[in-house]
Amino acid sequence: MAIQTTAKIKEKIRVTVKTLFSNVVVVRILILTFGAAGDDDQAVEIEAEQAATYVSNTLTNVATVVYKVNTVVKTLPFTVVATDDLEVIITRTVPATLSKVKLST
Repeated sequence: MAIQTTAKIKEKIRVTVKTLFSNVVVVRILILTFGAAGDDDQAVEIEAEQAATYVSNTLTNVATVVYKVNTVVKTLPFTVVATDDLEVIITRTVPATLSKVKLST
């Protein structure tokens, strides 16, 4: 049995860790809930952990949705970075009923 040097062991560990993490996919989800008695317009300032490129949405009780990043209208996919202002404007399918917009990366 060959004795391995510390450097060779560290290299094997580094390669193994790199292989394990090369297949990791980070998914970010941002959910905006519009209360039954609330406005149909919400604005949020994006925090560092929310910064991403959002590519899809799931809508609950939403007929139409408009996204604005720093007052500029955007369509999916769109990218936001920390300190961006994201405004989401909806038209409800059933008025005065809870609505949700779920954005995913």
